[in-house]
Amino acid sequence: MLLLTPFSIAWSCFALLPILTMPRSEMTKTLQGRDLCGMAAGLALLVIVVICCNSFISNPVSAAAQKIVHHPAFVGAFWAVMLWALYRLYRRQKADVTV
Repeated sequence: MLLLTPFSIAWSCFALLPILTMPRSEMTKTLQGRDLCGMAAGLALLVIVVICCNSFISNPVSAAAQKIVHHPAFVGAFWAVMLWALYRLYRRQKADVTV
């Protein structure tokens, strides 16, 4: 239900979910250069998108986008995709442990 509200702590929790579900062995591994470049590129892209949205998108369009993002159909689909991704991660980790 929290995902249906405008910006809330629940959206932040969804963003942190991959970090919270990461196994300890992955967290203690040394970060590779290409992974660091990928993270930097993703962060730069996010900053660029936010700046462009604030600069070039008018208020009515922004209001419409918020209405779509907080619609129950969007939230339900997002939640289902996150659960599916967690299940795939679980299955992949379980397969790596048994092999």
